[in-house]
Amino acid sequence: MSIHLNLTEAQMHRMLGHEDWFTRKNAIDTLEFAAEPEDDAVMTALSLSMQDTSATVREAAVQSLMALARKRKDKAHKVSLSCMQKE
Repeated sequence: MSIHLNLTEAQMHRMLGHEDWFTRKNAIDTLEFAAEPEDDAVMTALSLSMQDTSATVREAAVQSLMALARKRKDKAHKVSLSCMQKE
């Protein structure tokens, strides 16, 4: 995972597997904010969280996946625009 915080992949997985739903939701919110949109490990972790026992955690996972997809699309669009400007 290439997140911009001092959290290791093991720490994030521990938070995502925590017994408290609020801790799991906070881990998802952190990933949404800090992760690079093309990080496959993050996308996998969020996808797995869509099967969580808590509806709140599942909803957070869906929202985070959608936000990262928008980030990916925006990033691709910016790259496309910069390539066209160079021509």
